[in-house]
Amino acid sequence: MYILIVKSYIEKGHNDALINPKKWFKLKIETKDGRFRYSLYDVYYEFQTKDFGADSVKVNEPFEDWVNRPLKTKSKRKINKIQEFYNAYSNDLNNSFWDLIESLILSMQQVETEEW
Repeated sequence: MYILIVKSYIEKGHNDALINPKKWFKLKIETKDGRFRYSLYDVYYEFQTKDFGADSVKVNEPFEDWVNRPLKTKSKRKINKIQEFYNAYSNDLNNSFWDLIESLILSMQQVETEEW
């Protein structure tokens, strides 16, 4: 059995007012007897806001905590709009991860013909 753990990121922010937004994640690949399995986990959102006359803010927290944090408004309409945005953003990130996994699956199905 072989295990490979990769730490990487996807550069994807939730708006244009961010500096260097990254979604850090770990990808674990286990191989055994011509088979493999993978786990994608430990997703962190890291970004810094641009300084528009106020102090810039640096965020580095689990993505699930960031997307589920309490909102500072009591307006149900605004809360619904923000939650719709978070859902769409999470789905977009999920699609990016699926693209990565599909690429992994295709690569793992290729048979190497030469030693390296």
